[in-house]
Parts: sequence; C-alpha cells; structure tokens
Amino acid sequence: DGFVTEAMIRGARAVLIVEDNGYGLRDQVQLATLGEDYLRRPTLPVLAITPAAAEQLLAASGSSLAAVEDTIKAQAGQTPWQLAP
Repeated sequence: DGFVTEAMIRGARAVLIVEDNGYGLRDQVQLATLGEDYLRRPTLPVLAITPAAAEQLLAASGSSLAAVEDTIKAQAGQTPWQLAP
C-alpha cells in the first residue's frame, strides 16, 4: 500500500508491473504483505503487463523499455521516484 500511495501522491494514474513471464505474476495477491489492510477499496489500479505491451505504451511517448531500464540502472542507489517526470 505504501508504494501505491506514494505513486498516487506523485501523480500516477496507475501502477504497471512489467512481467517477462506470462506465467509469473497472476494477480495482486502475490504482492500481498502479511498484516496489511486489504479490505479497503483500491485507490489506484495495479496491473501486470507484458514487455510487448510496455513497449507499445512507451513508444507512444517516444521511449522504450530499454531506455527505462537504462535510466533505472543509471540511478542505482537513488530513489526510484526520480524516474518519473
């Protein structure tokens, strides 16, 4: 919940998880943390998408998955929120 709340504060409209393996992440239950409050209505959609879907979304803004990964690697040790404009 902390990650989603922080994303929302920073203006996110959704959280997208890029999943390489179509058989990996099946639903948000796998992301659950013991002891958290899961009865609240979600405030932000959290979706798992394929790399191909991510490429299509990023291409619309002139970017690519490789460019995002390069930015993440360049910011190693820094807060990941710096990735978002």
